[in-house]
Amino acid sequence: MYAEKNNLKNTKIAGYLASPIGVEIDKAFEFIQSNITNVSEPIILYGYSLGGYNINKLTDMLISNNVENDSILITVDAYSPEFQFEDNPGLEISEAVTINYNYFQEITSNIYSRGYPSKPKNGKDNVKNILERNTTHRSIDEKTNLQASGIIISYLTRWRDK
Repeated sequence: MYAEKNNLKNTKIAGYLASPIGVEIDKAFEFIQSNITNVSEPIILYGYSLGGYNINKLTDMLISNNVENDSILITVDAYSPEFQFEDNPGLEISEAVTINYNYFQEITSNIYSRGYPSKPKNGKDNVKNILERNTTHRSIDEKTNLQASGIIISYLTRWRDK
């Protein structure tokens, strides 16, 4: 239905919804491995708040298990409780990731959650940090929904049209 609605004919889309607490990272890993049929299929992951942190961990798992598909990460105000104890918080994005679109805002919530700029590991230019102004941790996911959807459709369309 999503593929038809967005004119993505002859496109296979498999989705996995996980809770933000991270207990399903192993299950998401198994889901991806069982649904990827060839190395040309992109893996597009979206994560908001702790989910952004978790998809980065999931991507590192995929890379360490030699999954070589293009990985596109969309992180929205990615957060980990560990960030409040770090001098330079934010996700570290593996050089094997194709691109990380990282939306973040700078207002700390009452439970200390807020996103930060992501940092590429080993200096690769594969991170696009996008500061969203006039929003909070609670509302940034809704504010960036259309942009994230556009990125997903763009990559699916490019892959389909190869």
